[in-house]
Amino acid sequence: MPEGDTLFRTAAVLREVLAGRQVTEARGRPDGAALDKVAGSTVETVEARGKHHLFRFRSGRVLHSHLRMGGVWRAYAADGDGEQEADEREP
Repeated sequence: MPEGDTLFRTAAVLREVLAGRQVTEARGRPDGAALDKVAGSTVETVEARGKHHLFRFRSGRVLHSHLRMGGVWRAYAADGDGEQEADEREP
């Protein structure tokens, strides 16, 4: 289960990777959030609040994420070459 230090480190990496960038595609669970609504939006910042991540967009939208017991965010290179879990990268 992700704990506080992991969540803050993950948010720092996600902020580094996403802040100022436009979302071109977003995927989640089939029964999850309507992520198509954030496609085309620009990420302003990513914050850790307790065990939650908040992705704030310039449009004013906020995407809430909770990793539950074993969730993870992954960062992929734009060219599709490799993947790395966000909490494995140095912020």
